[in-house]
Amino acid sequence: MRLDGWVQFTWDLSLIPAEIPKIEKHYKLGEARVEEASQLEAAISRAYFNEHGWSAELPARMATVRRLVGDDLPDQIMSFLTLRHGNRIIGAVVGNPDATAANNIPAGVCVLSEYRSRGLGTFLLYQVLHRLKEKGLGTCHAVTKKGLVAERFLYRKFGGKVAPLAPEITRC
Repeated sequence: MRLDGWVQFTWDLSLIPAEIPKIEKHYKLGEARVEEASQLEAAISRAYFNEHGWSAELPARMATVRRLVGDDLPDQIMSFLTLRHGNRIIGAVVGNPDATAANNIPAGVCVLSEYRSRGLGTFLLYQVLHRLKEKGLGTCHAVTKKGLVAERFLYRKFGGKVAPLAPEITRC
C-alpha cells in the first residue's frame, strides 16, 4: 500500500494531563465485550462510511476493522473502548499496548457523525492515551490520512506531534 497521503502522530504519554475532558453525563464509557462484536464493528464501520475522506481506502479499512474485532477483541490484549448513549455504541477506539507497534490506535478514534462536535472524540482520544500509559507505554503512535479531521485537529491534542512515517508501516 502506498502511504503518500498518510501521516503518523506520536505522543509522549508522560505529558498526558491528569484532568479528564468533560462530556455530558448521559454518555457512558466502557470496555467492549465479545458478545458486542457485531455492534462494535457496525459502529466503527458507520463512522468510516460517513467520513468521505476514507472512501478510496474503505475496503482496506473495513478489513482492518473486521480483523481487529474478530481476532483481537476475544484475546482482550488490546483495549476496545466504547462510548454509549443508552444501549447504542456511538463511539469507539482501540488501543494496542504493544510498545513496538507503529500504530497503537489501529482503528482510529471513531464517533458516529450525528454525535460529532461534542468533544466525544477528544474524550475517547484522552481515554485511550491514558489507558496505554497505564499499560506501561512511554509513547503512542497513530496513523491517519492527511486532511481528515483527525489529522487536522484531533490528533494534535494532548501533545500529539507529527512524526516521520515509520518505515515498518505496511498497512493502516
